[in-house]
Amino acid sequence: MIQVMGRLEKQSRNERCTSPAERMMAITPETGRFYNILLRAMGASSVLEIGLSHGYSTIWFADGIQDVPGSRITTLERDSSKCSIAGANLREAGVDGMVNIRQGDAADTLDGLEGPFDFVFIDADKENAIGYFEACLPLVRRNGIIAADNTLDMREMRPYIEHVRRREGVRTVTLHVGWGQELTARL
Repeated sequence: MIQVMGRLEKQSRNERCTSPAERMMAITPETGRFYNILLRAMGASSVLEIGLSHGYSTIWFADGIQDVPGSRITTLERDSSKCSIAGANLREAGVDGMVNIRQGDAADTLDGLEGPFDFVFIDADKENAIGYFEACLPLVRRNGIIAADNTLDMREMRPYIEHVRRREGVRTVTLHVGWGQELTARL
């Protein structure tokens, strides 16, 4: 699993040379380690990920929950080529058996999901992050966490941060980990 994560990390650094349509952005290694520790500390067994890319974050999450019997990850991705690439990476890492990849638009695929999830990770199209948050909130268990990536370096995430800070029934904090993480706990 560590070899696969190292290769995916290297690919992410090299993506600056690809076109925007071909990019598969990934969390930073620091962010992966942070969430891996958080999931272990939570005793999490169910993760929902919106935005699969090439599976780098998924592998970190899988490593963080794999010791819990019955653990599972549901990940949503619109792009079929990214689903194929990520599927191969998850197989190579040996975690594909615990990951359910749902290909399609997240707004549509969220409708059919059943919770509760311990942890939700939003790392897809930023302009829809508020909608994803609202759709996921009922799916997260009490004291579960919804996390969003890229909250420090992307102007598109400013409305998201403002929204969750005003939202009743949650507690939220921005962390300077990787490109910024917004962690929101459902009360």
